[in-house]
Amino acid sequence: MNKLLWHSSLALATAASLTACGDDITEITKTGIESVNAYENLAKCEDKNDGEMVFVKDSGAVYLCSDKKWNDINGNDGKDGKDGKNGADGKDGADGKDGTNGKNGDNGKDGKNGNDGKSAYEIAKENGFKGTETEWLKSLKGESGEGCTAKSVENGVEITCGNSDPLVIHNGTNGTNASDDCKITDDKDGVITLNCTEGEYILIKKLYKAFCGETPYDPETHFCFDNKQVVSLCKGKEYNPENEFCAKKSIVVDGIYKMVKIGQQTWMANNLSTPTLESKCGGGNGTEEGDCSKYGRLYHWADAVGMSNSLCGNGKKCNLASRVQGICPDGWHLPSQAELEILINIVNTSTDPEKNDAGLHLKANSDLWIDYKDQNKVTQSGAGDNTSGFTALPSGQYSADESKFKFNGEAAYFWSSTEISDGSAYSILVVNDDNIAHYGGSFGKDIMYSVRCIQDTP
Repeated sequence: MNKLLWHSSLALATAASLTACGDDITEITKTGIESVNAYENLAKCEDKNDGEMVFVKDSGAVYLCSDKKWNDINGNDGKDGKDGKNGADGKDGADGKDGTNGKNGDNGKDGKNGNDGKSAYEIAKENGFKGTETEWLKSLKGESGEGCTAKSVENGVEITCGNSDPLVIHNGTNGTNASDDCKITDDKDGVITLNCTEGEYILIKKLYKAFCGETPYDPETHFCFDNKQVVSLCKGKEYNPENEFCAKKSIVVDGIYKMVKIGQQTWMANNLSTPTLESKCGGGNGTEEGDCSKYGRLYHWADAVGMSNSLCGNGKKCNLASRVQGICPDGWHLPSQAELEILINIVNTSTDPEKNDAGLHLKANSDLWIDYKDQNKVTQSGAGDNTSGFTALPSGQYSADESKFKFNGEAAYFWSSTEISDGSAYSILVVNDDNIAHYGGSFGKDIMYSVRCIQDTP
């Protein structure tokens, strides 16, 4: 197999404040406002949540529950009063219970039997009721409630119940335009600050969209992780900041990547998939491109170090700095030869000084790695055990000279930022048919390999 002809040398190692007229200063720092996506998601406004304020996301407005209705910044017309309800009929009284027999005495003389209990009717007769039991039962029923009538009158409705005086309920009046009373002066970090005029006072009120523990945040841009950490959403998605990160470069957001700490180094646990003009999706066969979501992308060396082919391409000596961010996101950089060799040394468990077994521990335990037959024609697994968590996948390479993808399922190549010559740069290779992590010079800067970034350290 020719996938090992990629290197030129092999080496072992690796207030409410009163701001207007008053003298006192009061600061309201926390009202516990909730947020909903749309007006129709508001809960029913009733006595138990009277005075509650809710921030509605789609309109960007704050609504107040008052008098059993939701009021936004601009007051609305009040609603007509409702018809009164008929009085309820009284309920029958319950029958009296019979008395129970007395209990026998314990460890003594027999107790006397209790007297029979009297019925409620008998008790009523003793208290002066005259009449039959049927008449007595009828007397227990409450009188029928009086019905009520309603009729429209000017600017309202008149309710009359029985012989009582009529009650007139007038239509509501127009509410005060809220813009005259409250103005939003700040809206950031999950806190809405309102300046509200109340009489001769100006109150500064702070409303909170959401809380993570005691910290306010805006659920449109952030999320609460483990109820203790406010984290920015990544392209609108949540993630686990303990083993994932949101890759960004300047203001451009790439996406979510997994990460793993190996020794004192923190590595990306996925191949980089940031698109460039000349990059290609890894895992391709022949002229057919592969799957970026699975294998990431393949880059020539100039692309990987963030330079043009005219400056750092094949045949050009580049002489870069010791740390090269290159195509990596902010806070990360393309690993140097020394950093890749440290990685190999950390994961190697072999006691044989002539060869390491780092490839076994760097390769993913995945059926994407093609099995092979050993010298005895016995089938062996091409996958690794991934005890390092590095999760190397066999994305292969792309040969610019041949204009085709090679070694998908058999090999994974990773660029470093270390230049060897005008036609070669340092890289490492793991393959399906042995457990070694091979390292040395590339077969050309224009060959396309995968990129794994390493996190910056002070």
